[in-house]
Amino acid sequence: MRHPDDERLPLFSGQRVRSAELEIELFDREPYRVCRETFSILQFDCDGRVDVYRHDQHQIALVNLVLAPIFGSNKASRNVLDATDKFVAEGGAWTPSDLLRDQIENAALDLLVCPTL
Repeated sequence: MRHPDDERLPLFSGQRVRSAELEIELFDREPYRVCRETFSILQFDCDGRVDVYRHDQHQIALVNLVLAPIFGSNKASRNVLDATDKFVAEGGAWTPSDLLRDQIENAALDLLVCPTL
C-alpha cells in the first residue's frame, strides 16, 4: 500500500478483491485469539496496482462515521441528512458469512490449512 508502483500483483489486474485483515493475540509466540477484524475491498488497476486513493477514501469515511456522533457534524443542516460517508464506507467493505468468518479466523489462528498466493 505504501509503494503501489513497486508492488504490483498482476494476478489481480483490473479486479476488485475482498480482503480480510485480522489482528491476532499471541501467547508464547503462538496464535491465541482474534482481537480485531476488518473486511475491505481493494480495487486494482490494469497493471495490478492497488488503488490506494480509493482505499484511503473508504477508511476516512469509516472514521468520519465513528467520530460524527462524538464530535457532531457540521456538514448538513438539521433538515438534510448527508449520507455520503456511509455510502463511501460501505462501498469499500464487505461482510463475510458466519461460515466464511469462522474459516478466516481458523486460518489466522493456524487451525486450518489453506492455500497461499
